[in-house]
Amino acid sequence: MITVNKWVKRILGLGMAIFILNGCGPSKKQLRAIIAEKEMVVTDKLDEIEGCKEELDKKTKQATVLNKDIEMCRQDVEGKTRQITEIEGKAEELAKGRNECLSREEALSQEVEELSQANKILIAKARNLEKDVAKIKGDQLAACRELENENLQIAKEFQEFVARAEMELRQEKRGLVISLLNKIVFDSGKTQIKPEAREVLGKVAEIANRYSNRPLLIEGHTDNIPINTAQFPSNWELSVLRAATILRYLISNHEVNPEQLSAAGYAEYRPVDSNETGEGRERNRRVEIILLPEDFVRKEVELE
Repeated sequence: MITVNKWVKRILGLGMAIFILNGCGPSKKQLRAIIAEKEMVVTDKLDEIEGCKEELDKKTKQATVLNKDIEMCRQDVEGKTRQITEIEGKAEELAKGRNECLSREEALSQEVEELSQANKILIAKARNLEKDVAKIKGDQLAACRELENENLQIAKEFQEFVARAEMELRQEKRGLVISLLNKIVFDSGKTQIKPEAREVLGKVAEIANRYSNRPLLIEGHTDNIPINTAQFPSNWELSVLRAATILRYLISNHEVNPEQLSAAGYAEYRPVDSNETGEGRERNRRVEIILLPEDFVRKEVELE
């Protein structure tokens, strides 16, 4: 760094050189005045230079602060840029998801519309079914009433035989049961029809032919007293053969349609009374002819 004295010396030397070159020399007083004047000029310049240095230092510090601010802004800009990039990526994903949701919404709307149409069809079918069920119930009720009236009319025609204690009548769900006591139809342990049974069997045949649309089920039953003969090893064989005998009699003697008839034997296993008394056993030894409803056989086949 150049000091004040050095500047003074240089200026003085420069002044002396000028005077020497001009061929004249200053007096001491003049020289002092010149030196003083130059020193003042130099001092002012130095003060000015010092002020400039301070201003430069100040500006340098400000520039440093500004550089730091600029760096912070740059870093902030980079951070914001990264955030913007991330937001743009998320926005792209959201847009993609939105498009997928719109597609899914459209598909669901279509599915809802299809389900709505299917539901309308089902509701219409349900209403039709309700109407059909109501009609069927009405038809069944009418048929049941008709069947009840028919059975009552048939029962009246058998009252004479009931009064003579040759048969019993009862109404069951499966139909009208005509129960013939064995003492009228068969001798003990036998399967030949007794002559006195022909009248009541003739009436049964008359009813069967008149109501040819209604099936007849013929069932053989016994009491619990065992039988063991060459022809009948047990009550099973006896009950079945008695039912079959009645069936053949109705076909052969009264031309009842064979397709209308069926036979079964239950031995002692479906009693209507106690086998502990003679009267009970007598009631259990019977042949039952069940006048079934018209569609009974058809329903049995459908259930199978």
